[in-house]
Amino acid sequence: MKLSTWTFVTLLLASLLLTERAEAKNLQGHLGLGLEQSISGISGMTVRYWSGDRVGIHATLGGGLSAGVGENQDQVGSSLGLSAGMVYNVARSLHANLGVGVRAAIAMRNEALRNALSSSTGDTREGDDLQFNIELPIVIEYFLSESFSVSVSTGILLAFIPEEGAVVTPKGNGSESVPKTIGVGIGAGSITGSLGAVYYF
Repeated sequence: MKLSTWTFVTLLLASLLLTERAEAKNLQGHLGLGLEQSISGISGMTVRYWSGDRVGIHATLGGGLSAGVGENQDQVGSSLGLSAGMVYNVARSLHANLGVGVRAAIAMRNEALRNALSSSTGDTREGDDLQFNIELPIVIEYFLSESFSVSVSTGILLAFIPEEGAVVTPKGNGSESVPKTIGVGIGAGSITGSLGAVYYF
């Protein structure tokens, strides 16, 4: 992350902390639907539910299908990613909330897709690929209206890279892909790589 970006984030966090709590945005009982990319790099549809005025449950699910893969072009490749956990808003203002949380993430790529992606090297194997990550995100959520918000995240990422190599690669720090290692990213994610947009009911 460039110095100018760090300066922007630092000033934004400071302004949030200094804002009067009396003007806090209360999300208790609200359900939000939208799109998001977690700091693990898992992107897709997201659901946010706030059981209290500060505590929320976040989950993001995404995936894809590729038909016509394989030697005879008769297989279907698939990938799936899920990131879910809890967020606690440590600071709130009239238009923005600052939260910290913990999320577990899993990414899967089936045998057909993995072998199709590595067909040029001839490195074909049996079985699906699975990768587990632990995310400790810091989330800034800004409300453009009473029902619509945009968010950006950074934080600490623990990536458990399987023997077959990384299944999902995040933006920014923590994008290590060396097989059979544990990658640690401090300041994981990026401004463009962890954006979210949510509509609240």
